[in-house]
Amino acid sequence: MENVNQKTTLTEQQSLELITRMISDTRTRLARNSGAPFLIWGYATVAVAIFEYFVQSTFANPAPWLWAWWAIPVIGIIGMLLFARRDTGAKNYLDRTVSAVWAVCSISILTVAIPLSVFYHVSMLFSVVVLIGIGTTITGRIIRDTTTTAAGFLFTLSALIYPLRSILFGEIPGGTTADVMRWHSINNLVFAAQFLVFMVIPGHILNRKTNRPCSRN
Repeated sequence: MENVNQKTTLTEQQSLELITRMISDTRTRLARNSGAPFLIWGYATVAVAIFEYFVQSTFANPAPWLWAWWAIPVIGIIGMLLFARRDTGAKNYLDRTVSAVWAVCSISILTVAIPLSVFYHVSMLFSVVVLIGIGTTITGRIIRDTTTTAAGFLFTLSALIYPLRSILFGEIPGGTTADVMRWHSINNLVFAAQFLVFMVIPGHILNRKTNRPCSRN
């Protein structure tokens, strides 16, 4: 009877060790795979935002060029599809959780950020930074990576730059078309800097950490 109980105890211990190891391996793989999406979307956003900065600073009527913002989802989706072909690991609960977080963030940008900008004149850049920052923070907590979590929190906090600019300098100083374009062009440059600091750089750090042998998050 004691032998049976001992065998049962050993089996339970082995099961717990197996579950713990699987969770640890999953988090490590998630962390590794999380770096590339940050880089794909981060670089796409930085490139388009800088392009918009130069367009709005150069042309008297940059309105037609505003459609270039839609290049971000196009580049991002293509990049993610190419990345998904390289990721051959089996999907599990944590993978689906992270995917669900970013699906909600993406839908929120379409259903909340854009309508707020169009109908209530709330800065779309402000709303996008808040939503992406929240998604980054949640992802960092899921994969238990301090750098990603801190970057996401600071990313969200950095959205205050936009209302602070309005409070300190007025909504649009001057009022001429050139002043309006200059105001928005600077916002685009700030937007690019935010994604560079809080998405691109953490993405590189995350990849470097997880590519090290026996790395720990």
